[in-house]
Parts: sequence; C-alpha cells; structure tokens
Amino acid sequence: MIVHCFPGKISKIKAAEALINDYKEIITTADEIIGFPLKNVITQDHLLSQIKYSDPIIFVINALIYLNTKSPKPDFLSGYGVGEYNALLASGGFDFPTGLKIVNERAHIISKFKRGKMAVVKNVTVDEIQWMLKSHHCHTIDISAHHSAKEFSISGKSTDILKMKTVFENSGAEYLMDHSEGAFHSRYMKGAINEFSEYLNKYTFNDLQIPVIAGIDGKPYQNNSVKKNLILQLINPVLWHESVEYLKQSGVNEFREIVFDDDHVVQNIKALPEQDFSDQIIPKVNISDLGSKSYQKRYHTTSSYAAGGMYKGVSSSDLVIALGKNSMMSYLGSGGLPLQKVEMEIVRIQKELGADLPFGINIVYNIYNSDREKEMIDLCLKYGVRNIEAAAYMSVTPQLVKFRLNGLKKTDHTIMAENNIQAKVSIPEIAIQFMKPAPENIVMDLYRKGEISKEEMEYAKYVPVASDICVEADSGGHTDRGILSILLPAVIKLRDEFCEKYNYPEIIHIGAAGGIGNPESAAAAFILGADYIVTGSINQCTVEAGTSNTVKDLLEKITIHDTAYAPAGDMFELGAKVQVVKKDTFFPMRASRLYDIYSRYNSLDEIDAAERSRIEKKFFGKTFQEVFEECKKYHSENNILKAENDPKYKMAMIFKWYFGLSSKMALAGEENHIANFQIHCGSALGSFNHWVKGTALEHWRNRKVAVVATSLLECTANHFAQFIQQYANKVSLVNT
Repeated sequence: MIVHCFPGKISKIKAAEALINDYKEIITTADEIIGFPLKNVITQDHLLSQIKYSDPIIFVINALIYLNTKSPKPDFLSGYGVGEYNALLASGGFDFPTGLKIVNERAHIISKFKRGKMAVVKNVTVDEIQWMLKSHHCHTIDISAHHSAKEFSISGKSTDILKMKTVFENSGAEYLMDHSEGAFHSRYMKGAINEFSEYLNKYTFNDLQIPVIAGIDGKPYQNNSVKKNLILQLINPVLWHESVEYLKQSGVNEFREIVFDDDHVVQNIKALPEQDFSDQIIPKVNISDLGSKSYQKRYHTTSSYAAGGMYKGVSSSDLVIALGKNSMMSYLGSGGLPLQKVEMEIVRIQKELGADLPFGINIVYNIYNSDREKEMIDLCLKYGVRNIEAAAYMSVTPQLVKFRLNGLKKTDHTIMAENNIQAKVSIPEIAIQFMKPAPENIVMDLYRKGEISKEEMEYAKYVPVASDICVEADSGGHTDRGILSILLPAVIKLRDEFCEKYNYPEIIHIGAAGGIGNPESAAAAFILGADYIVTGSINQCTVEAGTSNTVKDLLEKITIHDTAYAPAGDMFELGAKVQVVKKDTFFPMRASRLYDIYSRYNSLDEIDAAERSRIEKKFFGKTFQEVFEECKKYHSENNILKAENDPKYKMAMIFKWYFGLSSKMALAGEENHIANFQIHCGSALGSFNHWVKGTALEHWRNRKVAVVATSLLECTANHFAQFIQQYANKVSLVNT
C-alpha cells in the first residue's frame, strides 16, 4: 500500500522556476488569487521568510509537482502543515482555486500573530520535554509537532524559546531554532480561529475520494470534519509521528514524498528515508532506552537499573564497586552491620569509585533502636554520601529530612537537592508521605536545633522528602506480598498528582522491585511505567555477594517454588513477614513455630515441657537460660532489666536470638547447620535460575554481578523490541 505525502516546507523553492514556466496558465490564476507575482517572489529570501508569501507558494508548487507524478493511485494521502491542503486537493475535497484561496487567507490571518518563535528538539521524549518545561517554570511553551518518538517542535514566547535552548542542550538534547515568525500550532494562534472559521463558512467541501490523514489526530478525515480539522490545525500540534504509525498499522509499506531534484526536473515520488518501514516496525531498543533518561542523569548511570541493599552486607562493597565501575546504581546493605564496619566499607567504596561513579547506602529502620538511624545518617553526611535507600520506614523521620535537606540550594532560580533518598515502599499511603515536602514541624525543629541552615529550612517546601520511590512488590526479605501490576500504576498516578500540585523542580522517579528475575518480568515493569527497576534476590547468588559459598551453592538450584514466608526477626513482636528459602532448611517452619508459641503464651514457664525441650535441643542447641546469658552480652542494661521484669519481653528476646543465629550460620556457611539457615530470598531467583539454565550463568561462579545486570537488561531490551513488533502486527491484523 502507498501513501503520498506533501511537505509543509520546500528547501529548494527557488528551483521551482523551471516548473512554473511550464504551467503559465495555472500560475496566472494563482497570481490573481494571491495578489503577487509568484515567479518573482520565489527569488526573494526576505519575502519567503514571511508566511503570507511562503504558504501559498508551497501550496502551488506542491500542486504542480503532483500533476507531474506518474505513480499509481495512492491508498492514502497526507501532508505536513500547509501540505495537508494539498492532500485534500489531491483527494478531491476542493479544486485548485478554492484550495489556494483558503491557504492564502489562512496565511494572511495567522501572519497577524507574529509574536513568538519555534524550535525543534531532538533526542528527548515528550515526557522529558514536558518535565523540563515544568521544572524550569516555563509555562509559555507548547509542543507544536511530533516528528518522531524523540523529535518535536515547540512553540512559545520568543524569550522563553531562547532561554530553554541552554536547558535542553545541557540535558543532552539537540535544539534547533526555527526561523518562522510565529508560534504556530499552539495556543498563540487562538486569536485566528474566529476569523478563519468565518471565512471557511463560504465553502462547501466535496466528499474525499482517497483517505486523507489529519495532522491533528493522526487518523483519516471524515467527510463532515474538513472544516473542523482545518480550524483545529491552527492550535493543535501536528501529530506527524502518530500519522505515520497509523499508516503503517493500516498496511502502508511505501511512503512517498513530492519532490524535485537539483536539475529542476520533476521526479515521480521518492521514498521517505526517515520513515523506513522495517526500522519503525522492528525497532532497535538499547539498554539506555529502557526506563527514564532523567533517572540515569540523576545517578550518572548508563541504565535505569539499581541493585537494592541486602542485610548484613550481602550487597557488599565488592558488589557495589563492581556495579559502580559499570556505571550502574547499587546500595550497600548496612542493616545488621556494626557502624565501624559500615564506615570502613564507605571509605573503601569511595576510594574505588571516586566522586563520579554511582553508589548509595541502604538504611533499614529499626523501631527498637532509633539511635542507629541517627548514627547512619551522620555517617553518610560525614563522608558526603549522596544517595541512601530508606527501607522498612512507616513514616518520614527527622533524620531522613535532615539528610535530604543537607546542601539544599537555589541555582538559576531553581531549588536543587544534593542528597537523594530512594524510599522503598509497598503501601501507597506511605509513598504519599515521601512524595510531599518535609513536614513543617520537623523542618522547624531541625532548624532550631542547628541541624539545618536557614536557607535549607526555607527551601524545604520546594522538594519532596524522597527523590525516588521504589515500589516493592512481593520480594525477598521483608515483604507485604503486594502485586506489582496493582501497586505500580497506583503510585505512579500519585506521583503525577503530587508533582503537579507542588510543581517540584525535578520529577520523582518511580521504580519497581520484587519478582524481577528474567527479561519478561523486567520488561513488564517498564511497560507498566517504571522509571527504573531494582533487583535483589538474583544478586545474592553472584560472585561478589557477601554471603557464603554454601548459601550460593544452595541458591543456584532453587526454583520458583522453593521460598516461603516466615516471621521477621527484627519485627518479631509485630508479626511482620520475610520471604526466605525453604529448600534444605527448616528455618521457615521453626521460625513460624516460635512466633506461634510467643502469640499463645505470656512467659517461657507456660510452654509445655516437651515443646520446650524440642526447641532447646533441635532449634537452639542451648537451654533458654543459656541463650539469655548470651543475650546479656550484647543487649543494653535497660533491655536486660526489662526482660527480667517482663516475662513476655524476655521470651521475645530469647526467641529473636534464634533469628540472629540462623542468619549468622548462613552467612558463615556452617554446613552442619543448614537446617537452620535463614536466607532472605524471593521467587525471582528461581525464575532467574530457570532463565539461565543451560548457559554459562547457570553456575553462580560465573555470575559476576555486572554481567548478571547487563545480561538481564540486554535481553529485556530485545524482549521489548519483540513485544513492540508483535503488538504492531496484531494491531495491523485487526485493522486489516
């Protein structure tokens, strides 16, 4: 199927002189309608720059070229800008004099609205354009044309079009000023609507003989919509990309444009190189195309990917360094590590990665030890750590606010934060707290205590607490067993609402975590709208992961059915759950049994003797009293005193000792105690194992964490491309 396309601009307009000489009768008619000698004007650049001259000339030349074409009858017609009038002419909507009169009147009407300019922006998406305009408080600019998925025209006030040139170029976009005098296809043409509409009332349009694609919606004109479409064309963006997509889905495989060559000889019609059919239907998707470019810019990464923090250094400094050197984001798992150990790891990471490569620190909130949070935040501020991952938080805390506001400043009339917080959440209500600016009472209290400056206090209301929200579905470790396809769209919608409400200078990125272990699941997350993805379980079965080889040998073989839910040791009394490995270990069953006993009894003395003996011998390998004596070595005096006076509290303390022991045994790889191993892991690792079966990555000793990440992203990009192709084919089949 063939479409003929009429351009809205002609770069070699002077070359049409020979063509004009061949159609003297038509040119005489044209000169009478437009009121100037067309042949003379095409040689005068200062006149061709004015739309009241250029548009009628383009219409005439397009019409003459079409008279010379010897191509078969097209299946569709389309045109860009004024070229759309030529498409309507070729379809029989009106005759040549009528079309030229309308174009001429239109040009004179819109030339009255010269205020404003246009520019072409390349290498950006429509969302990125809208966000950059919004974040720089530039509300006077409209997107006026969609040339392709990453090329657009914008229209607006001249000063703002010029101002945004630097902004876009600094973001990596290409920015080309248009020499047109006016902000066409935008709100700035609203003043022309009434006059042009009144003029069009003079005419009755014929039924179209060949479908014409309307630029305002990328779909065929209806016979009764010609006037309405031509009016809306003044203020609506030109949806050229959408028009091309509609044509391809309708079966068009030959795009032809009206042209003539340098020898002034009219050619038939040539294929449009920028609309190559095969390249459009089967796109090349790169790793960097997945997710959000602004996420990659924020963290200086080459992909929208991060490795989440895993407790007790399972996401180790080796892992963080390996990913950082490959320009990938990751978070050191500080939970459960001594503060001195965390400090040593930060120093090592910064030495290896320097100032430019990405990394962050995971901070797990502990409701029983608030001092730990302050120590961690102070440590990050001391060493200039710019990125933290806040996990297990149920609300915004003063320490998080202190970190976020540290270094907050105003540059070029924009409030910018130096420190980033990725808040991992699985409940939308908690996400909302992090999407808002910091609570005023917390900010004021921090200022009164001298923990933030006056400037940081004043600017706090302009930024959200979290720079990014990671939506965590059913995952390894702590989990609320959420479903990503339900959670992610809900949180994205909330993000859009809060960003619009507070007009933040930078967008809050929404990430997806939980269950991401193969290309299909990663692609699904991006299709759902994730700006980035976060992996966890698959990374602990890699060379750099900070756990034992014994655990990795076990993890290498698990399937998607080899995990279970067990009580969380750090939130034991609350009944919170973690997802753990059940293959070859009794930990899930034993941990659940301990919580069941804790729920039923008020003290250790109430436990049945047989039950008590089984726990002491099989679970603990020690008596309850021996365990309590060990607890005294690392618990505070206040906690021990409380346990001695509160039997229920003492029972919880002794039972939680088992959770610490089970993790310690696993991390140390004590093979004689595999039955008690506590290994936090989600079913994503089972799906990863299935995906890599029969490849070099089947064995964990070949799984370098950067190779795992790159392999996953490359295959996700390929899967994404296949999805686009399959979807396009299905749509084409339905339309056919």
